[in-house]
Amino acid sequence: MSHAGGTEPLCEIPLPPRRRRRRFWVGVVALLFVAWLGTMYGFFVYWTDRELREVVAATNRENPEGWLLEDIDAHREKIPDEENAALVVLNIKSLLPAGWPLKTGGADASAETSWTLRFGSLPSEVVLDPDLLQNLQSSLAEVEPARAEAHKLIGMTRGRYPLVWAKDVFTTRINSQPARTASNLLRFEAALASQAGNADQAVAFVRGLMGAARSVGDEPLLISALIRLACNAEAVDALERALAQGEPVNAELERMQALLEKEATEPFFTNAMRGERAALQKMVVSLRQGDVGLSQFGGFTGKPGIAEKLMDFSGPTLARRSHATMLRLLNEYVRVSRMPLEQQAPMLANLNREVMKAKVEYDVVTAMLMPGIGKVAQSQRRGVGNLRCASVGMALERYRRDDGRWPDTLDALVPRYLAAVPTDPYDGKPLRYQRRPDGVVVYWVGEDGTDDGGKINRNQVWTKGTDQGFQLWDVPRRRQPARETLAMPMPEPMP
Repeated sequence: MSHAGGTEPLCEIPLPPRRRRRRFWVGVVALLFVAWLGTMYGFFVYWTDRELREVVAATNRENPEGWLLEDIDAHREKIPDEENAALVVLNIKSLLPAGWPLKTGGADASAETSWTLRFGSLPSEVVLDPDLLQNLQSSLAEVEPARAEAHKLIGMTRGRYPLVWAKDVFTTRINSQPARTASNLLRFEAALASQAGNADQAVAFVRGLMGAARSVGDEPLLISALIRLACNAEAVDALERALAQGEPVNAELERMQALLEKEATEPFFTNAMRGERAALQKMVVSLRQGDVGLSQFGGFTGKPGIAEKLMDFSGPTLARRSHATMLRLLNEYVRVSRMPLEQQAPMLANLNREVMKAKVEYDVVTAMLMPGIGKVAQSQRRGVGNLRCASVGMALERYRRDDGRWPDTLDALVPRYLAAVPTDPYDGKPLRYQRRPDGVVVYWVGEDGTDDGGKINRNQVWTKGTDQGFQLWDVPRRRQPARETLAMPMPEPMP
């Protein structure tokens, strides 16, 4: 219908329904939100890729020999089978019954645990009581083939275990754990030789202990460094007992000292950090590419639920966010591992704080994958410090054998018995030395950084107010009966 003037009334022009208008604006907002998300994600991709390229470029410049797993494997030491202590260790493990020495001959496990704990806490200068001796002898008598194999480690100084990296790296099998078992066997052998009064054989068995430690070689993982350090600690303890029970000849002392000095200079912490960096690089790349799921690194092995599926879905994005940060932190850890020991502690403390900061900022991948490096560095400092003290202990015993008395200072050992007095791994000062009423002690200040006059607690090595080191006894105070010695108070350092 027309009206005057040929125009229709405005009220009859159809308007869009209210619902259609609402849908239109919801669509516009959603489109803008998606565009915003796409822009932000594009910026996130650009920024993380740029940051990673810069960190990788710096890593390449600092490691011209290569730093990825394939590069590390290519540069690892090649060892002939006849010189490979790792193969001997694996043979020892195959010859021992499962659970040895705590499950042998049908004996009660709790009783066997009791005697091994008593053996481990027995003071070095105290002889074995009849019960301990019987348990030790019966335990060794049941594993004669393994004992014969373990004797081959005496004089061996190199090793390399089979190591095949799993695709996800995380499930790679570590074959160097049996070094601990071989070390334990030889520790018993050294104690038995000391008890029999054969000090030379006891020290030779300690060299075998060092062979078990060095069987780990340059295996590039933190767990490998911990295994080697643990074997070294057992060697130092066994050596202190060997000298607390007898008087080895100078030739054995010289061989032992040379081995201790060499071990104290090995870069096993740097090897481990380089390996951890390369392994974590491969793991993060696998996460980013979706080859492995993030839930796998969280220890989840069952049927995935909603939470695990969400973790795996977000894994590539979370890994992208963490990649450059983790590589930068690992580069710093490698740099610090190459520094002198006394300079490492404050640098590592700063790095550990950065790792914790990343974790509290919801950096999920860093929180899940970044290893506890601080504790390993602390164990390295303790291990190297005690190796240095033990090597000086050999020089002290050689001096006493030649001169008939202990030296007044460690400087008296230079240059005939030592090229130089080793330094304290905590503060960089020369190792400390104390004359005592029953002998001498060479020590470093321990993790509390305080000189406590050579007070050593073998059973609680991290206790505040104690030092760490190596003790030697006057000859009349060696081979003490257990009952008499344990009733005596700890001698005070001489002024």
